[in-house]
Amino acid sequence: KSALMELSAYDVDSYMEPDKIYYYETTRGCPFTCQFCLSGNESGLVSFPLEKTYRELQIFLDEKVKQVKLVDRTFNADAQRAMKIWTFLKEHDNGITNFHFEISARLLTDEMLAFLETVPVGLFQFEIGVQTTCKLSLQAIGRAQDQEWEFKVIRRLVRAKKIHIHVDLIAGLPHEDLLRFRRS
Repeated sequence: KSALMELSAYDVDSYMEPDKIYYYETTRGCPFTCQFCLSGNESGLVSFPLEKTYRELQIFLDEKVKQVKLVDRTFNADAQRAMKIWTFLKEHDNGITNFHFEISARLLTDEMLAFLETVPVGLFQFEIGVQTTCKLSLQAIGRAQDQEWEFKVIRRLVRAKKIHIHVDLIAGLPHEDLLRFRRS
């Protein structure tokens, strides 16, 4: 694991094309065990060192790339770490680069939401995995959710008009037919 922590896919001397979308991860694995997800079969979450992450994110900012999609399975699984990275990106915003995150709405706190309401418009884009509104389906796939809180969080983020939001649903989950999926 320690050798993996020091490898860098991005080199300061490398040339990046500004109009391209770059994929980047700051963690590997996932702390959850949702039955539909391959990441749920892995054990635990490994985070890359923050200094390495800052250094590499700064490369994207310096190169003024269009978008960086962070492919961490649940970026905000570690709330303190997420806030540190979001704060770094806000403080180093170049007005061009957009950062896409896969997050869990249920893990956002009031403090995090208050911070997110202060970020520049377009700096962040969130993909939020709601998956379904069917409680029986959620139970069958081993996904604990406080849907009332999640929907409150999503509405608050949408009202703030700072962050572009994608809400994901999954078709074909247990206990859902086409009509039930449509209701979700």
